[in-house]
Amino acid sequence: MISLPNDAQMPFISADNLILCSLPVNGIPKLHFYDGEGWQRLATSLSEEAAEFAPYAEFKHGIHRVSFIGGDPAVPNGLALYRILSESQLPLHSSDIMNISAVVRAKCGFVSEFLTVYADGGNPVYIHESKRFRTILEFPDAVEYTQITGSPGNPGEIILCGLDASQQSFTRKFSLAGNRAFEMSSPNGFPMDKDAVFQEISPERYSRCEAPKCRFMEDTGRKAFVNIPCRGNAIICRRDGHLTHTHNCNSNTCRNFESKEKTNQETDAVAAH
Repeated sequence: MISLPNDAQMPFISADNLILCSLPVNGIPKLHFYDGEGWQRLATSLSEEAAEFAPYAEFKHGIHRVSFIGGDPAVPNGLALYRILSESQLPLHSSDIMNISAVVRAKCGFVSEFLTVYADGGNPVYIHESKRFRTILEFPDAVEYTQITGSPGNPGEIILCGLDASQQSFTRKFSLAGNRAFEMSSPNGFPMDKDAVFQEISPERYSRCEAPKCRFMEDTGRKAFVNIPCRGNAIICRRDGHLTHTHNCNSNTCRNFESKEKTNQETDAVAAH
């Protein structure tokens, strides 16, 4: 049995018994993994000033997929959900990394082979399933999510930790396949361990619905980029002459946003000449 260091944060044990957590390096949390003998730094290519926490990992088809939250939590929009792909072994040096990418700005979330789940602190929780449209999950009583991860070996069971309106902490599990939610608790004080007790949550206490679609999808039947919905839809839609991209796009969330009012004004100006 491996005992975690006292200063370990947000540990995760994968289905193949890979253990990851954040350990402080010069006071900043950095990702580490246990190699059977001790804790090794996981190379991420992020700067030494960037925090790294909330890891999730799986090993499939000879590829390690590790996701985590990284960046500066003190800066507005300073955190993002990152994904690392690495062949055969976990990276100890930047040159070992096959691929690292920032998936989306988020304060919590994870990425698996066919699933991307994230939130920007509070509701909603965005869920991207491979070959399906984006869906939104909301618990109205949740005011902040502190961690979102997947069950080891079954990322379709989403684990959500956070605070409710009375500032009480909670841990919940949401099953994508069954569309059911559960409160999790444990007599050992660790809700995600093997002794966890599950109590089903009434469907009236949460909602899951399909997110607004891109006009490009509606008109052509083809999907926009899954992991960057706003920016991806904008690029594709503008390429095909659309000036409104998604129903929930606005000037703050989409760099290519153009309102219908602006478009109509420009059209009227051209017609006047």
